[in-house]
Amino acid sequence: MVLVHLIAASALVLGTLGVDHGPTGVSHWEVIDRIILRGNERTKDFVILRELRYEPGDELSEEMLSEGSNHLLNTGLFADVNYRLVQNEDPSFVAVELEVLERPSWYLLPSLDWDPDRGRDDWREGISVGLSGKNVNFRGEAQTLAGNACVGAEEAVELSWDTPWVGSTRTSLSLKAGWEETRDPFYAREETIARGGLGLTRWITEHHSVGLDAGIEDRHRRPNDGSSEEEEDALFFTPSVRFGYDSRDLRVSPSAGSLLELSATQSRDWATGDYASTTYALDARHFRRIWGPQTLAIGLPSKLSRGTMPEYLELRVGGVNTIRGWPQGVSQGIHSVVGTVEYRIPLVEKQQLPLPYFGLCDFSVASALFADAGMTWSQRPSQEHFLTGFGLGIRIFVPFADVIRLDYAWNSEFDGRWQIEKDVKL
Repeated sequence: MVLVHLIAASALVLGTLGVDHGPTGVSHWEVIDRIILRGNERTKDFVILRELRYEPGDELSEEMLSEGSNHLLNTGLFADVNYRLVQNEDPSFVAVELEVLERPSWYLLPSLDWDPDRGRDDWREGISVGLSGKNVNFRGEAQTLAGNACVGAEEAVELSWDTPWVGSTRTSLSLKAGWEETRDPFYAREETIARGGLGLTRWITEHHSVGLDAGIEDRHRRPNDGSSEEEEDALFFTPSVRFGYDSRDLRVSPSAGSLLELSATQSRDWATGDYASTTYALDARHFRRIWGPQTLAIGLPSKLSRGTMPEYLELRVGGVNTIRGWPQGVSQGIHSVVGTVEYRIPLVEKQQLPLPYFGLCDFSVASALFADAGMTWSQRPSQEHFLTGFGLGIRIFVPFADVIRLDYAWNSEFDGRWQIEKDVKL
């Protein structure tokens, strides 16, 4: 009930606060004569032109130019995009001159991680070190080729490739494969997982998409506490279908628009074809700019499952990506719902910093006040399953990790903890 009140109150705020709608258009219409590109030393011209959604012969509007710039920023290839209009001899025609500032196309970064659950008896057992590499503009065509490996508490290798366009169609394709070996602190078992997957997303309109995914996962579990419990082997095939709507102005730090994605994922035994389980997922987010550059963000990710799901595959809530202020995975079940509200205030506008070997790297910093609430359950939801957390944090936006989040959060028992994570939560 508290979660319902939280979301309802947020929706009321969204409906009453002032909004900056951005550009309203030009005072007169002109026709685009040609498009001039500057600054793209690595990125091929057609990669930029296909993201603009306008071409010579189209009527010019300020909204069109602004949206084209946002589309280019959303590729992650550019630190900045600027345009200016060049008047033609014929006053009814105009040339659009686009100047882009390219980000480094590749990154090679070390990593250090400590898992408090695995290191609770001996802190050294919770340490993992790794190395990750990524080329975000492979062949100058906005394809991403990435790999990472780590050793220690968690041993893993992962490779992935994706392209945002297949030929001339706005269809993205992704391939990934990985292997990991880890000790599960919840069940005193070691686990080896090998997985592979393929994803396909087709954009039907500017904002609507449909996607198909197929994955295969081989799990081998064995006890690590000397017990006589038998080892387990499982090979699952997991097809899924997705339907999405995305009107966000920016992918990493949006200030306007919404995201809604519905998906259904089925799990089947690869050897026998027997049905195991189905998971239905909802990812709903809304962003609204208030009082200038400040942004209010709301998210409501939920999952419902049916069928037979092993306990070690159940959903877990608590931690940096669900309900902050609680230990990682403190609550578990086959269903989950989490609500998040964040109020974001920019602190440092985008800055550019030259780095040796990499080139020019841009970054910006924002602060955030947040509140999380949600629960997991298997039979019936109840108040005792309900968790809440709140706090404040810093967001450092960098190209090689999208965003680094540093949060200090309190749970409903007013126990506070630091939580650090990279990548986007909301």
